[in-house]
Order: sequence, then structure tokens, then C-alpha cells
Amino acid sequence: MTSNLFKKKNNLNRKVFRRKYSRRKRSIFRQSLEAILMLLLGIFLLDFINSIPNRTQWIETLKVTWSDLIQSLIGLLYSLITLMTGLFVVIGIALGFILILGGTLRILRLINFLIIKNHNNNLN
Repeated sequence: MTSNLFKKKNNLNRKVFRRKYSRRKRSIFRQSLEAILMLLLGIFLLDFINSIPNRTQWIETLKVTWSDLIQSLIGLLYSLITLMTGLFVVIGIALGFILILGGTLRILRLINFLIIKNHNNNLN
């Protein structure tokens, strides 16, 4: 005998993983606009690459570009290190003030507790 809790329900109308909305088909105008734009970008890209006069100039341009890119990344890395150093200093200052404030409050609470305890002992 099996319980009804363990039986699988064969509910064909469940919509667990079905989309709640139907995908609209793109209009013909939009599809044609995307196709023309992709074609034009591809043509302009190939025309630009072809406008480089010869292979040696292309290789030289590529070397200069990579060199500039690496120099820029090194400068960016130094800037990020400087920024992180500044952030750590600011966070350290804030943490120091929070620790000083917390320690001061705990000492005042301790002094208050000792005064009250001493006062209660003197009354007895």
C-alpha cells in the first residue's frame, strides 16, 4: 500500500518551466535594419584594415598599439594601487575612531558599574 502523498500527479496543465509570455517575432523592418547595419560595419571594418598600406606598417602599428595598451594598463594599475591605499587609510581612520569610541563607552560602563557596586556595598 502506498500513500497518496508519494504518488506522482500527472497534471499536464502545470506551468512550472513554461514562459509566461510568448516571444514576439521581430518585424521585417527591424530584421532588415539589423542586417544592413551588420553588413555596413563589416564592410567598413575590412576597408579600414585594407587601407593600411603594407604589412610592415601594419605590424609596426600593431606593436605601437600593444605598447601603448600595456603602458596604459600599467598606469591604470598604479592608479588603482594609489586609490586602494587611500581607501585603506580612510577605513583605518574610521575603524580607529570606532574602536576608541567603543573602548571609551566600555570603560565608562565599567566605572559606572563599579560605582554602583561600591555604593550598594556601603549601604549594606
